[in-house]
Amino acid sequence: MEPAQTPRPQFRNTIQLAMQSGMIVGLFFVLQAISFLLYKQGIISSLLLIGGLIMVPVSLVLTAIKYRDRHLGGKMRYMEGVGYMMWTYLFALILAIVAFYISTRVLLNSPDFVALLEQSIEIAEQMMEGTENAGLLSEGMSSLTPQSFTLSFLSSSLFFGLIFIYIAGLFIKRR
Repeated sequence: MEPAQTPRPQFRNTIQLAMQSGMIVGLFFVLQAISFLLYKQGIISSLLLIGGLIMVPVSLVLTAIKYRDRHLGGKMRYMEGVGYMMWTYLFALILAIVAFYISTRVLLNSPDFVALLEQSIEIAEQMMEGTENAGLLSEGMSSLTPQSFTLSFLSSSLFFGLIFIYIAGLFIKRR
């Protein structure tokens, strides 16, 4: 006699659960965006940023394990784990995009931050003096907008997030 299998949640329920988990993971992205706004606070800003960077993948894995154990009877196929983490991550990125757009908009409108950024660029250009890339930083500064920063953040987060999800899926699956 075969043991009874745990019924799989419907797709709609899975998406709802991923959305809830995405809110949790997204809060750590918001924490990172807040750390940028607190750039004058030194160590506090750095600790918030590091905490957010560490907690995004940790919370993503923990929410997937919780989903596996509570809703799938402790058994999860590889693609179920990858799919759930992808949906969770996409919902988290929605929060992250809004948070990073707002934070960069606030920062780029702050004369103190812009002056600090320009000073940093001058120092970097002095260090690169004599190379063919010496003027690239100034050119990049003139094209820096909240939209370009947010788009850059989104593309890099998607790339590295998907790599992490495919690897983490190997460790989360359980037969």
